[in-house]
Amino acid sequence: MFEICLVLMLVIGGLASSATGRIESTKVSAASSNPEGFLDTIGHDDEAHIRKLAAMGVVDGYGGGVFGPEDSVTREQFAKLLVLSAGIDVSGAITGLDFADNFQISNWAKPYVAAAVEKGLIAGMGNNMFAPRANVTRAQALTMIARVFMGDEALTSMAGANSPTGFTDDWLIPGWARPAVNYALNREIVSIKDFRNLAPDQYSSRAMCCRFLSRFVDAKDLFTDSVA
Repeated sequence: MFEICLVLMLVIGGLASSATGRIESTKVSAASSNPEGFLDTIGHDDEAHIRKLAAMGVVDGYGGGVFGPEDSVTREQFAKLLVLSAGIDVSGAITGLDFADNFQISNWAKPYVAAAVEKGLIAGMGNNMFAPRANVTRAQALTMIARVFMGDEALTSMAGANSPTGFTDDWLIPGWARPAVNYALNREIVSIKDFRNLAPDQYSSRAMCCRFLSRFVDAKDLFTDSVA
């Protein structure tokens, strides 16, 4: 309903100003509260996070004022988002990845995936598969983010690594992801206030990825033990 009203406002405003040839000014005014021009994020819970990452050049929209906040994010897409958010240089990344499904990784994504692999941020899905087109889950996204600060061995050995998280579906969090989720909670990258159920195996939407990564950027600036 909001989108329909917004379109009607734009059309009516455009017609009203057509005599002066200033239809563009009406469009700018309608999106003035959102400089990135994402009309479908105005009023969204994660609007500030989305705008922040857009201003950093980490995320972009589909054009036409569309960001698609509830769309899914693939594993190769998240690799790029994470590497850009961490400020990792990909110019020297070795793109000769040895995943069995390497041929499925998009050419634009290979430098980012390679850089993330070299930094130890991303691992495969088993059987030497990366699954680049699979949707990144919330557990996977938080694990990749936590690895920017410390490796798997350090994560698993930290105090409280395997403690209950407080999410009502805590029992669904895979053992391999629990240390990272606890670390992300400690760094306030994710919060119980965000949602009672983490739903760790559910896909992480574009908006949710922006929320996690926006908070990651803040945490990265506060602590000095990141690999970026």
